[in-house]
Amino acid sequence: MEKQKIGITDHDLLNNGEVNQLLGAGPSNLIIKGNILLLILIVAMGCLAWYIKIPDTVIGAATLKPSQAVSVIRTVNDLTVQKLLKIDGDIVKAGDTVFTANDGMVFRSDSAAKVLYLRKLSRGSTVKKGTQLVALLPVNQNIEILTYVPVSDYSRIKLGQKAIISIVSEFNGLEKLTGHIEGIAIPKEGDKFGVASIKLDQNDYKLICDKPQMLYAVKAFTSIVYGESNLINRLFKK
Repeated sequence: MEKQKIGITDHDLLNNGEVNQLLGAGPSNLIIKGNILLLILIVAMGCLAWYIKIPDTVIGAATLKPSQAVSVIRTVNDLTVQKLLKIDGDIVKAGDTVFTANDGMVFRSDSAAKVLYLRKLSRGSTVKKGTQLVALLPVNQNIEILTYVPVSDYSRIKLGQKAIISIVSEFNGLEKLTGHIEGIAIPKEGDKFGVASIKLDQNDYKLICDKPQMLYAVKAFTSIVYGESNLINRLFKK
């Protein structure tokens, strides 16, 4: 006996009450709640973007210079370090021996100063001719910090504005110091940069005196804060 095939036609589906009920039903509660949650999240993010402030800054290259001349000990021949008599940061008097070499050469300080090793030295270190080994920084001196601001941004800087100096040195890696603009030099016609002097905050000035290696920075630049804006204004600023 041949089995009868049962088929469902489009007409049958259209006349099916359960199918019509499903098709006519609106989005489920889960979808509605999800959309509401998404809307709340978008509004919250918009509010955060409006209220969170981001500093507006002008970036310029920086130089650090001690107010008194620095004495630098440089090798005149290839040598091997025999003994280090002073460590980094020691205060020496005029005539004090800083280190000796295997060829009998003695390196002395010619004035009262703080010892700053420009190379990582230890007993047995071999050094090539002409290498700068040690800087002797006169004690009780000021540190002059200058920043060079592009002329296009010159109008944005004012006396007293906060300045953050980022310094990269061989010994200390990245260091950040804080100060404020103390003086501004008006750029002349044709100049590409304006110059501003920066005075460090007291604690950061002490830090640079304790770590004078920063004066021999590989790279230094300054961020001058001239205002602030929220994220929305920043995104549509240009």
